[in-house]
Amino acid sequence: ALQILALVLLNIGRNQAIRGDPAHAKNSLERALDISRELGDRSTEGVALLNLGVASAKLGAHDKALEFSRDDFAAAPAYPAQGTPLAAEETIRIAVTRR
Repeated sequence: ALQILALVLLNIGRNQAIRGDPAHAKNSLERALDISRELGDRSTEGVALLNLGVASAKLGAHDKALEFSRDDFAAAPAYPAQGTPLAAEETIRIAVTRR
């Protein structure tokens, strides 16, 4: 049940970010991150970290965005679909330039 809650919060956070509400997105994504870490779900943790980086960048918290990005690198082996090790930082860079 907790894993489903983490995934629901992750999707809510992503949708909030897409709709231009990074503050609420950050809240939902932080809750998803906490649950995924509690469960040891590295895949959901990595996706939450990547999206937290983007939300933080959109809020102007660039140092925090890079911190999430670096944490995402540590989780990257758990979800190889992420791509190259620079994928998270590139996503953050794009988010910063589009704000």
